[in-house]
Amino acid sequence: MNTKPLLLIRLIEDDREGWGEISWIRGLSRDMDAMIEGVTCNVLGEWFRGMPESEVLEHRALADFPAVRAGIEMAFRSLHAEHPFLWWESPFTAGRQAIPINGLIWMDDIDQMEQAAHQKIAEGFSCIKLKIGAHPFEQELGLIQRLRRQYGAELEIRVDANGAFSPTQALSYLEQLAALDVHSIEQPIAPGQPETMAALVEQSPLPIALDEELVRADSEAAMKKLIDIIRPHYIILKPSLIGGFTRSEQLLNHIRALGGDGWVTSALESNIGLTAIAQWTATLHPTLPQGLGTGTLYQTNFSMPLHISRGRLHWTGPPPNPQETIFPLL
Repeated sequence: MNTKPLLLIRLIEDDREGWGEISWIRGLSRDMDAMIEGVTCNVLGEWFRGMPESEVLEHRALADFPAVRAGIEMAFRSLHAEHPFLWWESPFTAGRQAIPINGLIWMDDIDQMEQAAHQKIAEGFSCIKLKIGAHPFEQELGLIQRLRRQYGAELEIRVDANGAFSPTQALSYLEQLAALDVHSIEQPIAPGQPETMAALVEQSPLPIALDEELVRADSEAAMKKLIDIIRPHYIILKPSLIGGFTRSEQLLNHIRALGGDGWVTSALESNIGLTAIAQWTATLHPTLPQGLGTGTLYQTNFSMPLHISRGRLHWTGPPPNPQETIFPLL
């Protein structure tokens, strides 16, 4: 991936304006590229003609467009905020608290991944997340063994298989990862196999987190049903991929009621969307490291007062002027 599409929403009502970002990932999001702009305009046209915001967000046209739903929810929240870029105010936006985040190690050749892990740890990250499943498992296991030997038990290691393991090999792989005190694994087998995943969760010595499994579901009820069937230890919450902030928070409350937990991960949003997600995440009072370190990926991005220091995401406000931040890049 060399470029990342997005659509910005600007709402104007009287002397107020609201901003939202529709961010999708081709091949992963359920939103259909060619229809995103048309669906957005049609649904917001209903709001312009007087449909209440709560009804807009439940519009039947948004059932297959979770990124559009998330972007519209973000724009409504911004419209009613004290400042368009203060979607949620908290000690985080006041600069008094920071959000713990993991250091993400992207898929690369093994040597490059190992160098990237050392770099993240040198930068102060106490939790790293490794993308695995593209190399022979023995090589990936060897990388984790070396990191564990060098940094000891104080380093938290998470892995994300993105569904790469087959059901027949998964349990053996999870047992070997558990022996190295890996914290958890995201989506060890491909989504769409809830009974197989449930059996794996029951047998696994390593905590399992659902990710793509939830992205495929087309409603909050369907997502909750998957959680009930699989009973994962954790869920990954990507508001842009699962339909917004309210839905994400409902899912988090649901799994916590079952004894599990979750964390929030950005989905390659620009700094506009990432800021809103970080502000919302702060209101959840997170203790687990979150997946919000993607803002530095892009060569071109909107300027927002987000700063990463020693494994924590900080808001260094005040919020900038939307016209000065957004329009120079459009």
